[in-house]
Amino acid sequence: MPTTIGTAEKMLSKKECELPHPFDGFGRRERVKTELLYLTLTALLTGTLWVPVVSGYVMTRGPLRVIDYQVAPSTPLPHWVNRANRAHMNAVESFAPFAAVVLVAATLHISTPITATAAAVYFWVRLAHAVVHVLGVGALRVRTALFTIGWGAFVTFAVETLRQANGG
Repeated sequence: MPTTIGTAEKMLSKKECELPHPFDGFGRRERVKTELLYLTLTALLTGTLWVPVVSGYVMTRGPLRVIDYQVAPSTPLPHWVNRANRAHMNAVESFAPFAAVVLVAATLHISTPITATAAAVYFWVRLAHAVVHVLGVGALRVRTALFTIGWGAFVTFAVETLRQANGG
């Protein structure tokens, strides 16, 4: 009859405790889950929204000077540059909660038509939101509508992840 210690030793054998090597499966082509694809696209969008802001700064104020690192320039910027900056900040603020729920779902191997659709909607709406924000489109409060649709996609994703994690 095996003892508890013997069973524990067996469970803790070197082979059973080893973590997979980071390059296991290197070269294999696995299809990226839709949710992770749209998370990556959202990260790319968020990570590049600073470009119009900096371009606007340089076009308006010229290249940074040494003094500009000590005291920020205060000359007025065109409205579109300020809107681009707000669009970038909004994207950064919205990215972390979305990334968290997508990564939780991926960790739990949760992928449903609802999570896939919510991730796609979130990305496309965030892209449209950024464009509308920078352009200053105010008609029909489209920016607010797009933000709300994106938030709804995030909440839908989170609720579906929780539902599936608790047995569906």
